[in-house]
Amino acid sequence: MKRLIWSAAIVLATLAGLIVLLQFRLALVLFLLSLATAAAVRPATDSLVERGLPRGVSILLVYVAGLLVLGAFLYLISAPFLKELQQATDNFVHTYEDIKSNWPQGTTFQQFVASQMPPPDDLYKAIAGERGSMLLQNIVGMAQGFMVVVGQFFIILVLSVYWSADRVHFERLWLSLLPAERRAHARRIWRELEQGVGAYIRSELAQSPI
Repeated sequence: MKRLIWSAAIVLATLAGLIVLLQFRLALVLFLLSLATAAAVRPATDSLVERGLPRGVSILLVYVAGLLVLGAFLYLISAPFLKELQQATDNFVHTYEDIKSNWPQGTTFQQFVASQMPPPDDLYKAIAGERGSMLLQNIVGMAQGFMVVVGQFFIILVLSVYWSADRVHFERLWLSLLPAERRAHARRIWRELEQGVGAYIRSELAQSPI
């Protein structure tokens, strides 16, 4: 009977753990990403510390440099994207007006297609009217989604700064949950794992086309 109760308790605890994990999966993902980010930048901060800079200053310099590089990249890719978008819009308008003006004198199929197309002015009014409001709602939704992603990015950034600045305290905190005789071995495994993850991220960034 005790064994059955114990087994049922384990099953219930496992299910409860899975439910909690599903409820807080976003927070867990952000937490893990912040740890990975801290692991990726740690060699750079440690290098500056070895050169005589305070750790806080080293962390600030590394993260500011990273943000400047990311901002420069986004700026460089935004200009061509906006240019291509404007070009695509202009091409659509020119093609539509060309079809509407020339196809009525073309083949039977072209004449049929042209007769089904509304005049350009009516099309533009429709886009600016009810359909335009739907388009505006979609744009607002995309903007809101983008701001959520930006907010999550800064959460990851702030947490990774915290882990970088207070690594020893964080390690002591979670290692205190283990028996004393296992802490040294667990710390060694943790740091090897952290170094491996950081090296992998730096390698992927170095090999990326950006």
